[in-house]
Amino acid sequence: MKSRIAASVVLFCLVAASCGEPAYQSANNGPKQRTNKKSSVENVNQNPSTADASGEGVGQSKSVSFKYGPKSTPNDLLFIFDNSSSMNNYLASVKAGFESLVAADWFGDTRLAVMTTLPGDPQNLNNVHAAVSKYTGIESEPGFLSLVSAAAFDKYRQAGGKVGAYPEPLCGDEWFKPEAANRNNKRCLSVALQNPHHSVNCEAGMTALSQTLDKRNKLFRDGSLAQVVFISDAQDPGCDNADLKNNRPTAQALKDKIMRKHQLAGLKFHGVLPVKGGGSTKETNSHGVFGYSYNSLIQAENGILIDITASSDYSDFAKQLAQTSLPEPVFPLSVKASKILSVKAGAETMAPEKIQLAADGKSIRILGLNPAAEIEIVVSFEP
Repeated sequence: MKSRIAASVVLFCLVAASCGEPAYQSANNGPKQRTNKKSSVENVNQNPSTADASGEGVGQSKSVSFKYGPKSTPNDLLFIFDNSSSMNNYLASVKAGFESLVAADWFGDTRLAVMTTLPGDPQNLNNVHAAVSKYTGIESEPGFLSLVSAAAFDKYRQAGGKVGAYPEPLCGDEWFKPEAANRNNKRCLSVALQNPHHSVNCEAGMTALSQTLDKRNKLFRDGSLAQVVFISDAQDPGCDNADLKNNRPTAQALKDKIMRKHQLAGLKFHGVLPVKGGGSTKETNSHGVFGYSYNSLIQAENGILIDITASSDYSDFAKQLAQTSLPEPVFPLSVKASKILSVKAGAETMAPEKIQLAADGKSIRILGLNPAAEIEIVVSFEP
């Protein structure tokens, strides 16, 4: 990864102590170690693939088993793309950068979808917000409170929209594989970023996501890890409209709404955006940063943030997104453990130095697991 883009990647909660995570120590009573990623004990508990974990006593010992691997946790990535005219300054680099997503090793069942940051009228979600600069057909624009697809484009064309803005045919499915392509062998992700890029005036992606959930109820597969990636040269809402600023959903409210409507293994927010200390854009210069609202959302969920002004090389970003799609190698125990007796991953008995027991004794982290393998984990321990 080039040093320039590496410097522009912002990873929040780099040390677990700043996030209130449990400390893990070697199961053979070695020194305590802290993880660089948020503990996923809660996520493991919610994951249907590990919900069948069972504990049984053998004398003074107990054992518990888990399934681990990419097929255990489907991965849904939703890209929320800024459809304003100012994004023309970054469109080529974003499209080139997202080619890296295709080359990333996604390990398991991953699919992608695209919508836009265009907000709706809170009184009638079939209409765009009153602060938006309208054009004929905008209410049918692919991605407006919906997912981009060929069917959405047909409705847009029938509504008199700017069909010339879509020279490449859109793919038929709302959700598609990273490697999926249209009939001209163009990547579905790239062609889904086509747009009139009208001067819409307001680009409120957080509001658009919340309203999309109101309009269609569900977006993600139950049991999946949901990842939302915002791509914009502005900070939500991208304009000085009082309604959009004052009624923007908070990070917690947005997360709560998504989790309430789905049974997810986990939820992450990421972004290719203006960042604090990074380069300014025409939009941030003209309208301000509004408290870096996207950045705050991503920080709250320990996401990945890239400065949109820095580079078009997203290969490291793509790799990190793929890695975050993997199930965390953290497993909850049926009761508090005082000592780990053994851990078997498939036919392999894990070495003690690869086993870390949480300081509270309620979970373990296993190092060195093959992320591409589907295996059963069996943990034996003393309460």
